[in-house]
Amino acid sequence: PRPAADGTQQAQEPKVFESRQQALQSEGSGFFDTKGFPLGEYATAVIERVKSNWLIPSNLRNSHGRTTVVFFIGRDGRYTGAQIIKSSGNTSLDLAALNAVLTSNPFPPLPQGFPGSQVGAKFVFAYNEQQ
Repeated sequence: PRPAADGTQQAQEPKVFESRQQALQSEGSGFFDTKGFPLGEYATAVIERVKSNWLIPSNLRNSHGRTTVVFFIGRDGRYTGAQIIKSSGNTSLDLAALNAVLTSNPFPPLPQGFPGSQVGAKFVFAYNEQQ
């Protein structure tokens, strides 16, 4: 069995952002560009999938830090543009966060009726950090 992360990932209500630049400038974790569409269940499914793939190597159990990753999910559920936009200062923690997104691919397809060709997502992976 794979070791699971003991750290926490804070999830918040979806937040709207209309462009990649706006996403890069926003604060918080678990944010989605909802475009006014109710993404509650979809957002929860994506968050749970990413969290289940967020694995911290055992030699980093005493480390701490926050890594921010932004990515986009296309209509078919495949991600594009995954990148670390704020480093924790620990390359291994940063890679664990990025790999959580990469290994979650593909995500579920976007919900029927979603008004765009993709949804933007921003996650802050907080490991052994105070809430």
